[in-house]
This record gives sequence, structure tokens and C-alpha cells, in this order.
Amino acid sequence: MRGIHIAPWDKLVTAVSGKVQQVVVDLRKDSPTFGKYVSVDMGEENWVSVFIPAGCGNSFLVLSEQADYTYLATDYWEAGKEKSIIYNDPKIGISWELPNEELLLSDKDLENPTLEEYLKD
Repeated sequence: MRGIHIAPWDKLVTAVSGKVQQVVVDLRKDSPTFGKYVSVDMGEENWVSVFIPAGCGNSFLVLSEQADYTYLATDYWEAGKEKSIIYNDPKIGISWELPNEELLLSDKDLENPTLEEYLKD
């Protein structure tokens, strides 16, 4: 699983193999849908790509044994420009398709701030 990452560039993401739960969280502070999220299963059973606007959070959970996931972005990745928040923030309330004890995250993603802490920056 990848935690919720927020970038100042647009992305188009696709699961080209396997099955992925794709989550996009609107974290644009001026947006009328701020704090809301959408979840889409994509991959071999649902061939779609998902557009993620700049300022929205991107997270995904691999639901199959393995998956290949691609990004197209409108800018190059640059250290320090991407922000993140914790995947299980209660104010967002994402309904993940696997139980918490089955999720595997990086140490970095486990230490991400809450939405409230993110908003203080």
C-alpha cells in the first residue's frame, strides 16, 4: 500500500496488471469537495485510468498478488515538493478493502501526519 501523497502536479495513473484500489482525496483547500475522496478498483478487471489533479492526494492498495502501476505526470518529481498524510486519517474515513492488519506500508508512510497536522503547514 502507498500512503496518501499530495503533489503540485497533475497525474494520470493506471494499473496495467493486477488489481488496485485507487483512492483520490481532494486536499485543495479552496475546493468545495475538500476532504472528500473517491475510490475505484482498477486493473485487469476494470481497465481505466484515473486523473489526479494537482493538490489532490493519491493513494493505492494492491489487491492482487502483484500489480504494475504507472504514472504520467505534468512535471518532474522533485524532493520536498510532495506532501503526505496518514492513510487512515479518521476525518477522511477511507474505506480500505483490506483490514488494517493486512496492510503493508513503508515506515515513511506510517509516519505521515494527520490531515489536521497537514493543514497547519
